Amino acid sequence: MSKIDFYNYVSDKLANYDTIKCCNGYYNLPLDQIHSVSHEAVQEFYLTSKNTISQYPFGGTSSSQYLDFNLEQIPYTYHQFVLKFTLTNTGTSVIKYLLSPLIIDKIQILKDGNTLGFDTVDWDVLLYNLNKFNTEYNSEDYGSLYIYNNAPLTTYWQASGGAYTSLVELPIPLNRSYFLSSSIKNNLVIRIYFKNSVVLSGADSDLKLSDVNLILRVRENSNKIKNHLINQPRLDHLFSKKLLNKYTLSNLNTGQQYNIKLNGFNHVASLALIFLTYPSNNVNLNATENNLWCNPVFKIDQVYITDGSGVIINNNNKNNISYNKYLLQDTFKGLNRSLRKLSYSGNYNGEIVLLNFSGESSDAYNQPFTGGYSFKEGSDYTLNFTSLMSSNKSLELNILWFIPAVLSLNNGDLTETIG
Repeated sequence: MSKIDFYNYVSDKLANYDTIKCCNGYYNLPLDQIHSVSHEAVQEFYLTSKNTISQYPFGGTSSSQYLDFNLEQIPYTYHQFVLKFTLTNTGTSVIKYLLSPLIIDKIQILKDGNTLGFDTVDWDVLLYNLNKFNTEYNSEDYGSLYIYNNAPLTTYWQASGGAYTSLVELPIPLNRSYFLSSSIKNNLVIRIYFKNSVVLSGADSDLKLSDVNLILRVRENSNKIKNHLINQPRLDHLFSKKLLNKYTLSNLNTGQQYNIKLNGFNHVASLALIFLTYPSNNVNLNATENNLWCNPVFKIDQVYITDGSGVIINNNNKNNISYNKYLLQDTFKGLNRSLRKLSYSGNYNGEIVLLNFSGESSDAYNQPFTGGYSFKEGSDYTLNFTSLMSSNKSLELNILWFIPAVLSLNNGDLTETIG
């Protein structure tokens, strides 16, 4: 499709038209109709890993295994990265495993053999995909993720001999970045780590991993656009980076106030999602918490952060359960449906808590930056909350921070900077 000049072209501010050459003809179309859609075809390339791992990678190793996928330089712009994999129950009994995005432990981009920026964490992979279904598709049909839409969200039971194929979009910085692949001079590798233990009921050794591909979805570009991108000395892609901090609690007592030092956190944060889970290394235990690992169970109230002088940083407000419900819905819109069902009660009565430091957005999960709070190094910040439940087992306090970040392509060199 190419733009041409039109004879006696007239522009009107109330009805702007432009002329294009398409389908062996010339057409004078409204500008909003031309520019409301993308005219760049999406192409798919199925990448296979350059290394191999056992088809039974779960439960038998001391460290998580990974697959590496080379990104060749091709004349397309990056659109989406989708991981396709099949899990087969080779045992004689039914099994149940983690929500399929959480089978991924973390994702790294290797630049010339070294890690580029921060890892993409498992909870980001899960929430990004849930948000995509809820926000882009306005749907709660998680069929390609094999997530059962009940409360709490769980994976379908898999019968003996049963096989499910999952397709999970990876929220790595290059995803939807619009960078021209052939303009990147660095050698890039996508490294995907898998968790050691993923089976909630049954045996990890019965779960077979096969047919793993990284589907690279790219956009075709006109020569004009390619030349424009190539001639830019620098291109930047602003995105929302998710950092996950974990703090171990030896136990939990109803009514007790907890004060957790946020040592070493010195970034700009737009949002913080806070939730308690059993430790991830408990997922292979034959115990009650085994089936609850990926569903926040424990309820907390009166949640706030103080600086070193004891001042509550968020306008002196303490986030209580009733306001937290409103805040989650008002902030996350469609994703709120999945957050509600992800909590064990199905109603997030303090199981998932949001601290908001930013403005509003139609898609808060992916919005790069609408304001935030700058956590300064050495200011001794403390997270405070009151527990509404008890546990005599150790727990993990999870804080998923939303941080503005920039992926930059400067004269062919790729770098990542976070706020």
